[in-house]
Amino acid sequence: MRRRPTITGDPEPAGRCSSCVREIDVTTVRAPDLRTLAWMLGHPTGVGVTGVDAEGFLRAVFVELLGNGSDRTRVVIGRDELNRLFGDRVGELPWETLLPRLQVCELLEDAIEYLETDIWMAGAEKANTDLVPEAAARSTSRTYWFATPGEDSDVVFQTLQRAEGYNLAGLMFGAWPHGPTIPTTTGVTETRPLSPLAGLPLMTVSEAITRLAGHGPTGSAEERHAG
Repeated sequence: MRRRPTITGDPEPAGRCSSCVREIDVTTVRAPDLRTLAWMLGHPTGVGVTGVDAEGFLRAVFVELLGNGSDRTRVVIGRDELNRLFGDRVGELPWETLLPRLQVCELLEDAIEYLETDIWMAGAEKANTDLVPEAAARSTSRTYWFATPGEDSDVVFQTLQRAEGYNLAGLMFGAWPHGPTIPTTTGVTETRPLSPLAGLPLMTVSEAITRLAGHGPTGSAEERHAG
């Protein structure tokens, strides 16, 4: 059995209660599109998503991030989280169009190791832009990390803290003690519209696979909101 990640130093800011959760109503956050919303919520301290519509919301975000084919948007996700979003249909994902923008890690510690290595490399490239031509492109890219921290929320938060200047957003399954948490519940999140979105953007597995395969509607996920 592989050991769990450990914490070094003091990852929490003074006064932060690791057992406290600060819930927010996502429909009060003003964002022009779902991609921007995910960035506003997940950067720099991460955001948690709970409730019956957590998978539907995060699935919509996943598709929005990877559906446009931009090399400047990358997604890091654990195998368990990918299975949570797509279940037994994960094999239907169009891998040839998603890689290498999509990085799937077997375990949480694998994702942490991958990100911390990439963060270190980005810092080295930034310090030597004259020697590394691709450093400029990396500095304008954004990475979105889907994870289920569980009892390892402190070490996950530590990785987010180390990513200053790296452009990393954390999208967490479950309550998140280090930042806001979105409690998703059908009917409740629709009561106050997110302009210009209407309600909470959700997506089914079938819709997500169809959209990623390039055969779905041209509209974005926020146009096919819950309700």
